[in-house]
Amino acid sequence: MRKIRKILCAAFCTLLLFSHYVSFAALAEDASSLRNLKGTIPSESPELDRANYVDGSMYDNPPTDVEYVRIGLCYGEKAAEFAVFENTNESGFSIGVYDWQRHFVEYLTTDHDSLTVLYSDVEEEGLVVLAGEEQECIYQSGANATVAIQPINGETLFCENSYRGGFECCKTYGQKMIVVNCVGLEDYVKGVIPYEMAVGWPMEALKAQAVCARTYVVYNQNQFAEYGFDLNDGTLCQVYSGTGGANWWTDQAVDETRGELVRYKGEICEIYYSAGDGGATEDGRYMFDTERPYLCGKVDPFEAAEEYYYSSWSQIYDGDDIRIKLLLKQNYLKMTIDLETIAKLEPEYSALGNVVAVTFIDENGKRLRLEGRDSYIALGLPSCRYQLKQSEGSFQFKGSGLGHNCGMSQWGAKAMDEVYGYDYNDIIRFYFTGAYIA
Repeated sequence: MRKIRKILCAAFCTLLLFSHYVSFAALAEDASSLRNLKGTIPSESPELDRANYVDGSMYDNPPTDVEYVRIGLCYGEKAAEFAVFENTNESGFSIGVYDWQRHFVEYLTTDHDSLTVLYSDVEEEGLVVLAGEEQECIYQSGANATVAIQPINGETLFCENSYRGGFECCKTYGQKMIVVNCVGLEDYVKGVIPYEMAVGWPMEALKAQAVCARTYVVYNQNQFAEYGFDLNDGTLCQVYSGTGGANWWTDQAVDETRGELVRYKGEICEIYYSAGDGGATEDGRYMFDTERPYLCGKVDPFEAAEEYYYSSWSQIYDGDDIRIKLLLKQNYLKMTIDLETIAKLEPEYSALGNVVAVTFIDENGKRLRLEGRDSYIALGLPSCRYQLKQSEGSFQFKGSGLGHNCGMSQWGAKAMDEVYGYDYNDIIRFYFTGAYIA
């Protein structure tokens, strides 16, 4: 069965490689067309004044000391009862632990290319590592110890995704484990780019995304310290699914920006980005309750050059629809919703035309005010940029954009490169006022 699976996998990879070759050939042809298009557009746009760029060299910009990052793949409600790891190169594994500096310490090696980690049958003992067709125990940790594994060569297949680096399994409640991928910083960024931005997008946009992704994880190191890792692998942080979606094009964007971070007066920035701002970004104080001079909202003249699914959208609800949506978001909002049918909404707009708060008023006059992202997420709307028309219990929302509108617009970054010919330095400097790359 394993042999059949490998044959099928090889066939699939060959097909995938061929499709990538075809798509990259098309990409090269498109890139040539884009170069011709860029030649017809002035290199200096009135929206960008490079004379106001901050000279980052006047500040001390020490390199980051973050060598490895720890990404939680299974934790909390998604903690694992067992974990199966396969070496994609069939060269076996090293088994050991990670020290306090996040360096792997080897205890033993095995030529088995598939390992299973789970709780020991003996309650007072720790985790066990099983291998072989008979699933024999080849290693057992102490009662409260962790188990770390690392491929001798190649990558590790876990939950149908392929990852670089190693893994750590930690005991938690109810005979379950936290599973963490411990990976080098640059390899982590290579596992983010293809899931946060389309793999065929232009290089300068991808490079801007790479710098943002790298800055995000460095700034947010130990965000999940209670679980023993830095970030999770989902949209709460940055989407990270290993190397499966990456290709030479996205890897090149990471390699060409290696070690680069977004900074403001030498300090590493608090980074945010969203799919599209719909025409204007927004202040960090409204969306994330953070006062940062480089997270100030501004009109975005670039994004309109790109058509995307949520570049314009509309939605119609009645008062009961809105009440139900609020009830369904109680856990997210961390509050109990005690409203009847909604009779009126009072949106509050920023100077840039984004909705930064909404007051919900039910048929009995009871009021609930939600601010920032909560106000549009509770309504199930794509973004905070919309106009509202309401009459006789009907609420019509017409808006644009997708996401929280704070920081970089990914579609705007694409337009700045693809249509206007700006590079990733211009992209970062535009969306993060007064910031620079170093």
